[in-house]
Amino acid sequence: MGWKRTLKHQLAVRKNLTARINEGIKVNHLMNKLTPVAVLLSSRGPLTLQSRKSGKLPAVELLLKAEEGKLDHFRLNLWNTYFNLDLLRKSLCRVKNWLCRFATD
Repeated sequence: MGWKRTLKHQLAVRKNLTARINEGIKVNHLMNKLTPVAVLLSSRGPLTLQSRKSGKLPAVELLLKAEEGKLDHFRLNLWNTYFNLDLLRKSLCRVKNWLCRFATD
């Protein structure tokens, strides 16, 4: 009986991983539409964003580079982080508001 439980667990893990990868593709598409950049928040705190040019950077540093026009493309490094698209949209709105306030000060 133990092998059935193990097989079910493996299938669940594969299904979850596939869902995360699909979510990542959707997020990449969404981020390309809504750039310049976003600081994404999860239950674990700020995520690391990955730039094609610069490698892995903390999100705030990446935000500054995008503001200076030094960043033309980036993608999310999603392998170790799970989040949903609603949280992403809320985070994007938060960053947009923060940038507007920063620009007017």
